[in-house]
Amino acid sequence: HILFGGTRILTHTSATISDSTPTSKAPDNGCVCFVLRTGYSSAQGVLLRTILASTEKVSADSWEAAFFILFLLVFALVASGYVLVKGMEDEDRDQYKLLLHCILIITSVIPPQLPMQLALAVNSSLLALAQELVFCTEPFRIPLAGKIDVCCFDKTGTLTTDNIKAAGVALPPVDEDPAAADEYPLVKPTEASFNASCVLAGCHSLVFVDDELVGDPLELAALLGVEWAYSKSEAAFPRKGSSGNGLKILNRFRFSSSLQRMSTIVEVQEGGTTFRPRGLVKGSPEAVGKLLGGPLPSLYDATALRLARQGLRVLALAYKDLDPAKTPSELKATTREELERDLVFAGFVAFECPLRGDSRKVVKNLRRSSHKVVMITGDAVLTAVHVAKEVSMVGKRTLILEKEKEELQWSSARTGDRHSLFNVAEVRNLSQTYDLAVPG
Repeated sequence: HILFGGTRILTHTSATISDSTPTSKAPDNGCVCFVLRTGYSSAQGVLLRTILASTEKVSADSWEAAFFILFLLVFALVASGYVLVKGMEDEDRDQYKLLLHCILIITSVIPPQLPMQLALAVNSSLLALAQELVFCTEPFRIPLAGKIDVCCFDKTGTLTTDNIKAAGVALPPVDEDPAAADEYPLVKPTEASFNASCVLAGCHSLVFVDDELVGDPLELAALLGVEWAYSKSEAAFPRKGSSGNGLKILNRFRFSSSLQRMSTIVEVQEGGTTFRPRGLVKGSPEAVGKLLGGPLPSLYDATALRLARQGLRVLALAYKDLDPAKTPSELKATTREELERDLVFAGFVAFECPLRGDSRKVVKNLRRSSHKVVMITGDAVLTAVHVAKEVSMVGKRTLILEKEKEELQWSSARTGDRHSLFNVAEVRNLSQTYDLAVPG
């Protein structure tokens, strides 16, 4: 069915989900639609129409220009008043010419070419921006941009490229004593254990649109890294030449920024037609670590910190075997709270994003022009600190604000050593000596 603009939907009925129609129901029992054409009714369409039919006045009117004129007017009034008083003392002087002379003094103070000069300055700025392929829809804001003294950047896609790729998987030791290992080794994604590969290939929100797999670039990179294929029937399996069995996704619990994780319920093929139900979870190391059964694995925190200090985006992988006696419908009814507890740690996956070619140059130029440069990102704070160093955003020793029990404290980003307790009154003085990184 195709709905056109202005159509009012009175009622709808969700389709029956079966093997022939594997599309998942909307989480709010709504009607799932795919947008074919938006015209100018989208945010980008409104912007494009504004660019094509912009009628904004090219000027630089502001209170500063009014203040400048008022300042000149004060001197004009004083001068004309003095001339008027002295002229009135001369009885032979023509009072009409005297009054006209005073009016000319007041009007001549305001330069007639001032609006033209202000508009010329804005036009010159517009021309310079156009040469850099930047279009301005509200030219009157250009003078306001000259007041900016702080520039804030996002990290992923702004300072770095969108070309995310899986750098590797850090696996915990299996056969040897965990205490004997110095660190979890980082191996290629294709060399990851089957448990870790299952989480990477089966815990995601990827969907097919016009026969093309779309979704979070990070999840696409993970699936590509482990060299697994994903079908429209929500089944994942290793590509040719890879070892291991496939899996089929039964239910998803979407990623939640407040929980910092997502999870899925899958059936893992054990050979032939035998399937084993399993819960898969991935998320931030801090969030997943709290859900693991038993004590935290050896070197868990140390490995996550080591990878983050290298500028890698780190996700923890975990799984949980479910009751094989349950039917698929019973498995789908499993709650998120029941699924995401007593998990088994499968490893860490690390992603990397190369810097944009001009990021370092732009940041250096901004700092030379006395602008403060700040990064605002949702990634781990140590990853952000590493990228900030790569683009020359920070040059001094960096302190990170951390919560230790019930206290906030500053610690070194390089060594993790404690520096001092947090005190609002000392932040300004502390920033003179150190660069500060504050998590949300």
